[in-house]
Amino acid sequence: MSNSNESTPSPQEEPVAEAMRNVPRAFQPDRAEPGYATAIHFIIDGAFSYTLIVAEGIAEMSRGLSGAPDTTLKTDRNTLMGLLDGTLDAAAAFLEGKLVIDELGPIMKFVAYFDFSRLREIAPTDPTTPSASAPEKLEQAITRCVHAVASIDPTRAASAIEDAVLQSGLYPYLPWQLAEFPHHLHDACGKGVGLWQYPRQFSKYIECASRRRPIARYAEIGVAAGGTFMLTTEYLRRFHGLVKSYAVDLAAPGKVCYLPGASPFDGILDHYLHQHSDVVFLQGDAALLAARLEREGTKLDLLLIDGDHSYEGARRDFEVLRAHASMIALHDIASDPFPGVRKLWEELKALPDYDAAEFVDQYDNVQGRFLGIGLLMSRDA
Repeated sequence: MSNSNESTPSPQEEPVAEAMRNVPRAFQPDRAEPGYATAIHFIIDGAFSYTLIVAEGIAEMSRGLSGAPDTTLKTDRNTLMGLLDGTLDAAAAFLEGKLVIDELGPIMKFVAYFDFSRLREIAPTDPTTPSASAPEKLEQAITRCVHAVASIDPTRAASAIEDAVLQSGLYPYLPWQLAEFPHHLHDACGKGVGLWQYPRQFSKYIECASRRRPIARYAEIGVAAGGTFMLTTEYLRRFHGLVKSYAVDLAAPGKVCYLPGASPFDGILDHYLHQHSDVVFLQGDAALLAARLEREGTKLDLLLIDGDHSYEGARRDFEVLRAHASMIALHDIASDPFPGVRKLWEELKALPDYDAAEFVDQYDNVQGRFLGIGLLMSRDA
């Protein structure tokens, strides 16, 4: 089988890359035998290769083949995606030769100790949740966000923004997503425009950025459902005289590459984009945004990087756009599932040409550390 030698995932490869980065989330340590440890190589025709390492109750996925594996799994990208999203049967794929495995024993344990239904099971949603087939509900979700921003009392600063985030609605709707959010926020989850944010982190971040400088141009790499993008745009439109906002993603508006199928937020971002002439959607990567800014002869006041969560991917987005933005925010700097982003943030905040601030407040009743926003502010701006 051939394997991609490119250092950067293409738009066609990105769904595989995102899916593989999320495999560790499916690990169930309580199911595993005491002292369980393994190394598995994944060789994927039409995409990158990956190495899964499990040790001391922690699963980590890295791009490339490293170390001596207990087994090697070979397949093609379409078969892999079908196995992960549950549309293909592993036994049938194996018998048909679409799945080649060196040693079955380690794979049998892998299947037993990893619960992939956690990544694809859609939890019940509120009957008023917006859907693409109900335009009035799309408008209702957007109006909910607009009204939340309009109700912000500037004298209350961060606390008022935190209230607006909750009123606008949070993203998590799948079981594994909800597990990363405290129970007292679950009533706001799977509703509204769907911000994938901890309100206490985001509110302090946007307040800090607002104090630093006027923000007339904003861009976001990796917008998912679009909740963070829409609320930020509305906030900047009200308080900063927004000129233009750019949403950038490899997936279609409002979709997430590694979460196929319907979501409670389908259609909302697309509906929002058609309402505003000062909002632009670019389906592509950081390089596409950089080319657009160069063509327009303009520079961003604030950029949020929340796309590829590998070290290499996040670093690439930063390097491509660092000359095009006065302030650059990096999402998931405190998140356990994304050690690459944490590593990059530690490097970036030491750069001499930026002042740095980080917003990583956690909630007591959540196991693990999640999300977190780092903000770099150019000293030359």
